[in-house]
Amino acid sequence: MMNEFENALHDSLGSHFQLISQKYKDIRMEDALHVAAILAANESQSSYLNVLREELNDLKKQVAVMRSIMQKQAKKDNLL
Repeated sequence: MMNEFENALHDSLGSHFQLISQKYKDIRMEDALHVAAILAANESQSSYLNVLREELNDLKKQVAVMRSIMQKQAKKDNLL
């Protein structure tokens, strides 16, 4: 059974293959599949990089919040 990622990749591959086959009538099926696979892999990689960027930004925000809390606590500790 395919997971969500595999389904998306399969759909992307099929979509690219269909468009390439329709646009370039004389292309060999193997070549159309190869190009479709490259395009689908590129989309997948781009999506994954976007997810990683979002996670990195979230982590940076969390670090900034923790730093702020620690600085406030350090100031409070020095005042006591």
